[in-house]
Amino acid sequence: QAALSRGDRVGALALVLEAERAAPQDIGLKLQRAMVSRALGDLTGSLTALDEALSLDPYDYVALLSKGAVVERLHGEREAAAVYKNALKLGPGMAQGHLRLGAILQQLGQTEEALQQFGLAAATFQKAGRVAEALPALRQIVALSPERVIARIQLAESASQAGEIGEAIREFRRASEFLKSQGRGDEYVRVAERLLFHEPDNFPVARELAAVYIARKNPRLALAKLQPAAKVAPRDPKNIELVALALEQLDPPKARSIWKELSQLQDTAGRAGERDAALRAALALDPSDEEARTLARQWGVRAAGVPGSSSIAVPMQPVPVEPPRPKRPTPPPPPPAAALRSK
Repeated sequence: QAALSRGDRVGALALVLEAERAAPQDIGLKLQRAMVSRALGDLTGSLTALDEALSLDPYDYVALLSKGAVVERLHGEREAAAVYKNALKLGPGMAQGHLRLGAILQQLGQTEEALQQFGLAAATFQKAGRVAEALPALRQIVALSPERVIARIQLAESASQAGEIGEAIREFRRASEFLKSQGRGDEYVRVAERLLFHEPDNFPVARELAAVYIARKNPRLALAKLQPAAKVAPRDPKNIELVALALEQLDPPKARSIWKELSQLQDTAGRAGERDAALRAALALDPSDEEARTLARQWGVRAAGVPGSSSIAVPMQPVPVEPPRPKRPTPPPPPPAAALRSK
């Protein structure tokens, strides 16, 4: 090591050979000789040293992986793939071997086999608790097969555990968008919740989740999702509308008050359609609400049970009525059977 640190590779090889003569069965020395030979550009000599090491221990992890790398440089990807496959038969738990074999198979155009190897690499790293090292394999899976949403979620979770929060947010967002486009509601909610956990100021996602929880009759959870957005933008009509919808299930009088407030806010903004919809929602909760009835008459909102509200509204075109047709004369009843017989 001292000779290598000085850049004296030839001297380092001489020292290793001398040490090997004293300890010919030492695998570590043979691996050092393979490393120094490779650094000197002697790939054949490196391969020879690795084969000698493997003759002493066919399952040596470093020797197996190093041999694959040397064969790849000497003889190309196809022969290297065969070496890696054989190595993985002897030592199936070698995550780096699965990762490298996956990369070679990808270059050879064998996508499905490459995906399998990347999956094995990621699983091996994760099982060993080496989450950050699983990321390259998971990224390759997502790049080769973007529709594999489970792999994308695994990438997002692993990125989160490894502290790569930006990547986690990006992959959770893509996974949630894919699930929503596929109509997979329950899965979408779970992934969107994970996205919101990592990106709490993502108010559009918070509102989407709130709408889902309102539809599922879980208004308290909906309000919890809306709270940060409502705190930042208390007069945002989208936030107010969802709060009102949630409160309809918890506190209808409060919801009615919020609907009236929203209708006046929309009126100030000149959004007549949204104003009228909010006012109708208030009247639907209590048709006798005098304030809402007054606003309906003032704005000409057509609402059931509001006298005069239609007088200001846009008049409806009369439905044409077809004139009645003249009645045909009723034919006389047929003569009785007995009368016919008498004739």
